[in-house]
Amino acid sequence: MTAFIESLAFVCALFATVAALSLALGRRAGDAPALTLFAGLCVALAADALGVTPPSIDFAAGPAGLGLAALSFAAAAQLRLRALFRRNKAAFRLAAIGAPLCFGFWALSAFVMLPQTTAATAGLIAAALLLDGAAFDRAALAAAPAPASVKRATRLECAAIAAIGAPIAILCLGAATAAGPGEPAAAPLFFAALSMLKGFLIGGVCGLGAALLGDRLVTLGRRWSLTPGEASAVRAGAAIAGGLAACLGASLLGGNVVVAAAAAGLLWSEQMGREQAPPDIATWRPNARRRLQRLAERTVTPAAYFAFGFLLAPRLAEADLLTVMFAVAATTILRAAPRLMALKRATLPAGGRNFLAWYGGAPGAGTALFLIMLTGEPAVAGLDAALTVGALCVACGVVGARASSKPLLDGFLQSAARGRRRAAFA
Repeated sequence: MTAFIESLAFVCALFATVAALSLALGRRAGDAPALTLFAGLCVALAADALGVTPPSIDFAAGPAGLGLAALSFAAAAQLRLRALFRRNKAAFRLAAIGAPLCFGFWALSAFVMLPQTTAATAGLIAAALLLDGAAFDRAALAAAPAPASVKRATRLECAAIAAIGAPIAILCLGAATAAGPGEPAAAPLFFAALSMLKGFLIGGVCGLGAALLGDRLVTLGRRWSLTPGEASAVRAGAAIAGGLAACLGASLLGGNVVVAAAAAGLLWSEQMGREQAPPDIATWRPNARRRLQRLAERTVTPAAYFAFGFLLAPRLAEADLLTVMFAVAATTILRAAPRLMALKRATLPAGGRNFLAWYGGAPGAGTALFLIMLTGEPAVAGLDAALTVGALCVACGVVGARASSKPLLDGFLQSAARGRRRAAFA
């Protein structure tokens, strides 16, 4: 309980630091991930130059776990698994086919290219890269005149991969952890699976209870003429309370906090169903799902990049040539090719297939938080190598995806416009 409270206090302090950084830069830190990461690195270098003795790196493992839980909860809250295939087949294919293919390509490439990397460590690296399916500049995509199907696929694919990837990462962490003295070799994997089961049960109950509580509060609020915007805020508040209850219950009962948060988000979203927009578009406000997504993107994501830049970015100087080659390949061809294969039979507008293949799936905030969380797992085999490889992949993913997002979006819009003109001419 004490560790949970200390971690929560650290997260609040980190959010305050990032908020101050946003005011100093004159823009939201969430809109500049590369700049936020660089600011964290500069703070680390300045502290080293001044001779300030930094605390042990594993002090941030607990807060990183809470941050990853919050990110998984917000992502899972965007999903209705039963309706995913029906609502957007492109997002379903990216999550169900593209993500496993990427995981296999990354794990095999890490095992072959990186020396002294075991199969378990290679799987752990692949799971870390899989965690974050977020595309950068989603705000720019939302405001662009792109087809609604592509916008919806980008949002749902990000949510599906981030939520479903969390249990895979926890299992790979258990497989890569060395057994203690007198324990069977499979003991860490068994305990990881057991904690996942507890987390899923606790999170499911809390998420279901949060959805029922939100509905009840909205029903009572209608007596006082509750507007649609206020109703969505009430539902979002109840969802946040359910997510916090899931994390607290999992930490007290031995469940996995990340899985508990993801399960709470999934069950809350399934129970809440589909939110209808109000008839008068002038009174529209973001619904409960969008509120949770924006809250995570404006708080958890920039804090993750800043902490990553401060704690793990200095490891980039330790990377050798093979690590650099793997990082570049993992964030380019090994990411885009499986996604393109998954979208081969998807019905998309002109240029949409190539756009989605490159636009999403780059390692980002989820990967950064998972790597920071690994610093508190000294029993993981090849931990230093995994952290160095993962740090370089996150840096390449953030810088590369950020640099290519604007020209890629412009090219897609031009291709879509040409397709519309050809359709109109025909």
